[in-house]
Amino acid sequence: MDKYIYYCKNCDSVYSGAKDTIQKCPECKVIIVPTMVELEEWRSKTPEEKEELKEHFKTLSVSNSSEHRNKIGNILNAIGYIDATLCLISALIIAIETNIVFAFVWFICGVLGAIFIIAFGEVINLLQDIKNK
Repeated sequence: MDKYIYYCKNCDSVYSGAKDTIQKCPECKVIIVPTMVELEEWRSKTPEEKEELKEHFKTLSVSNSSEHRNKIGNILNAIGYIDATLCLISALIIAIETNIVFAFVWFICGVLGAIFIIAFGEVINLLQDIKNK
């Protein structure tokens, strides 16, 4: 497996690691930036070229944390939003067909359920963010 260079903005250091993995700096334990420079290519550079590349690395950013969020958390969030939307639609149908008070209670109960589902998904994503750090 090819190794790539990762850059720590905190320590201004470079480390090698496998491609497409979340790497942490061995010194300061923060997530380090993937540079897409192969290890062999890095080793072939002169010290001046390495410093030039480091200056470029400072402009890179760590991948968006939403890319490293938990899939189950994201699915729960989507289910929550779908639930809230379906509750609104069904409450409108109930209000037209039968009783507006029952439709209102239906809507409130459905939205509260959706809020709990979304909140649970966010808790899972926050735990994933803590794990990633």
